[in-house]
Amino acid sequence: MGEEIRTYYCDSEFGIEVCHFQQIKHDFPIHFHEYYIVGAIENDCRETPWEEREILMELVYDKKPYPLRAGDILLCNPYDCHSCRHLGNGYYSYYNVAIRPDVMRNVLQCIRGREALPDFSRQVIQNDELQCLVREMYEAVKGNEGRFLKEELLFSIVDTLFEQNAGQGAEWEETGVSLDCICAYIEEHFNSHMDLDMLGGMFGYSKYHLIRVFSREKGISPHGYLESIRIKRAKLLLREGCAPGIAAQKTGYYDQSHFTKVFKRIVGLTPRQFIRYNRKPLPRI
Repeated sequence: MGEEIRTYYCDSEFGIEVCHFQQIKHDFPIHFHEYYIVGAIENDCRETPWEEREILMELVYDKKPYPLRAGDILLCNPYDCHSCRHLGNGYYSYYNVAIRPDVMRNVLQCIRGREALPDFSRQVIQNDELQCLVREMYEAVKGNEGRFLKEELLFSIVDTLFEQNAGQGAEWEETGVSLDCICAYIEEHFNSHMDLDMLGGMFGYSKYHLIRVFSREKGISPHGYLESIRIKRAKLLLREGCAPGIAAQKTGYYDQSHFTKVFKRIVGLTPRQFIRYNRKPLPRI
């Protein structure tokens, strides 16, 4: 077994903390958190049925034991005492997202129209979508991504929690103008600053409704759509001979390293690799 690796990042302005603990064989004594905790145990055995997976650790919450396996999600309410004990011969790795109560209250006000804080009664659930969202939030905070993406992820995490924990998602209405108008606006102003507050306010949607309706109808989130349009335009610029740094500025990226990361994630190549593979051969003389 390799050495334990523990990484932690805090976004104090946004009100969340994230961590990634790898190759852990540690027992955590009775403790509590001031935040809501959404923990995702990494799943490296997706082909194995859940009930056949090794029990990696035991969560004791409100004096009740909960076995935890690869792929499980654990939920902790603020100030609820709990402990975790390592079991078996293997190690475990997990991602955590900690959500400040006032941030949770604000999100719930947008989603459900009320400010009451939730008290999650199911401490261990299974949800592949939530696994991905928690991991993506960690990467977003680690990479110092913009507020647009982090808000989308936070709203999606909280909504998915309610769907899974309470058995139903939040109610939402078909309001606002046509999504085609929003898409057209994004395509025309892709190199300008955008966020959910601005888009929602312009087109008559709350931030939450915009994410839900747009993702359902278009199959991609508003931020994902904006990134796709920007990278599509960047590819054209690079093919025309534009340098990566200039292409980044012309497509709304003011940090070239961030542009490179997004470009590689979507295209599978760095901008310079893309230029090399798309370079036109010199004409024969």
